[in-house]
Amino acid sequence: MSVLNDEIVAEVAKRLKRNEFNFRIKDYLKANGVSEEDSELYLDAAKKHILEKTMAQLPVRNKAIFISAIVVSLTSFILFVFVLPAQQFTRTGWWSFLGAVLFTTSAVTALLSLNSWKINEEERPTYEDLKRPQEINLLSFIGMISLAPIVIIHFIFSWNFDRVSDKILKENQVEVIGTIVGGSSMTSRRFDFTEVRVSFFTIDGQQMVVEKDVSQYDFKRFYQGQQVPMIYSSKNPEVIELFNRDSKLQEFKGTEERSLKPSDLLKFINLNDEEITSQLNIIAYGWEYNVAYERWENQKRSSVLYRSLDGISLLADNAAMFVFARDLKELGFKEELKDGVVQISYARTSRKFVSENYIALIEATSIGGNKNMPLYITTITKR
Repeated sequence: MSVLNDEIVAEVAKRLKRNEFNFRIKDYLKANGVSEEDSELYLDAAKKHILEKTMAQLPVRNKAIFISAIVVSLTSFILFVFVLPAQQFTRTGWWSFLGAVLFTTSAVTALLSLNSWKINEEERPTYEDLKRPQEINLLSFIGMISLAPIVIIHFIFSWNFDRVSDKILKENQVEVIGTIVGGSSMTSRRFDFTEVRVSFFTIDGQQMVVEKDVSQYDFKRFYQGQQVPMIYSSKNPEVIELFNRDSKLQEFKGTEERSLKPSDLLKFINLNDEEITSQLNIIAYGWEYNVAYERWENQKRSSVLYRSLDGISLLADNAAMFVFARDLKELGFKEELKDGVVQISYARTSRKFVSENYIALIEATSIGGNKNMPLYITTITKR
């Protein structure tokens, strides 16, 4: 056996790395005076050279992969959980998906590469093992086991984007009236891409047209030209919320979103106007004081509240003949029956209830009402 030329071995190793065909490598060896018998020795030596060099570099490479994966994982987590949500982006779906992919794949890579720089001699790979497309197999494996976590993390990131955005919107909200100018809806069994376009003016006079995601159910209740109470963020006017649901009013305005009750009227009798206004704003959104008529009005609830002699009156469509009558009885009021005869509730035009200190009168009226939804004036006065 002849002594192998190190330069030729190194050149053969380079050609093997380039995946050059064996006959081409043997032609090179033959051109350099290597016999057919020694060609196999040079090939084996080159393969051993490649394996030893790779095994020497493997711990450093795997440590670098592990550290890089940890850095990307932590950075993406901080970025997509704390930094980006605070910017109040309007289209957070893609941001959430990108963050989920980066965080999940890097976390899985870090987990799989943990301690991979520690070489076990019993599991030492051969040259043929190195020839297999391990990187492709690893990437495929990472992608496969990351699919389910990506979906879960995507929803978590998306929820966090909405949570932080709503918190900032609540702290920087500006209340305006918006107009529905359009919309689109594309739904399937799994997806619901439904949105409306809302036009409004900011407090500095800038006109905005913003798209707002809504449910398919809500979309059917909107119409072009409809005016909708809404808020926008003073930090980013493209971030808005529509007050088309009581739940949104409760969340952003802190109101109870309920109708007035007899217990409220009893409380209002002993309050001044400012205190009544404050209480009304806690009970429901939309109450405003009309200075000209000296009364509180709520167009959203078709209700009017005003002071009467020694008491207070409420004009509303809450079927007071039934609901208020029940509530008054629970408050200790007793009904005074006309001629001692009990009539069917819906046939009555008025009902009178008395307690030790108050008198309550419920009267049906045609003001602003109709046959299907009559209005009632409920007046509570001191005795």
